[in-house]
Amino acid sequence: MRLSITALLMCALSLTACDDQKPDGSVNVQGTHREVLQGFQTTFYHVSEGKQRWIEVAIAVDSSKTFRMPVFFSDNGRLVQVNDDEARALIDKWLKERAANVASFGSVDPKVGGNAPFLAIDRNSP
Repeated sequence: MRLSITALLMCALSLTACDDQKPDGSVNVQGTHREVLQGFQTTFYHVSEGKQRWIEVAIAVDSSKTFRMPVFFSDNGRLVQVNDDEARALIDKWLKERAANVASFGSVDPKVGGNAPFLAIDRNSP
């Protein structure tokens, strides 16, 4: 499915409207009730063991095993050391790019979901 520029812009705009708070079960905002069905969490950690220090990413889906792996930074394919501020900036950029990629799977169809983007999950996809 090809997305138009308008659809991508709407997805990006919908990301800017996201809540900064993590769901903790159910949320009531202005008369709308939301209850968490399932969550997908990506968390970055500073890890230290003795004198060694590194950054680790943990990727988890509720009720599943968390996948952890070290994070390396590179400059044109060559591994480099970065300070904490640069690491935070690079991680922030990486996370926002991943979120935009997920949102790009959204669709816009005035007949189905109005003019707002929506996610269509095919029950027959592998």
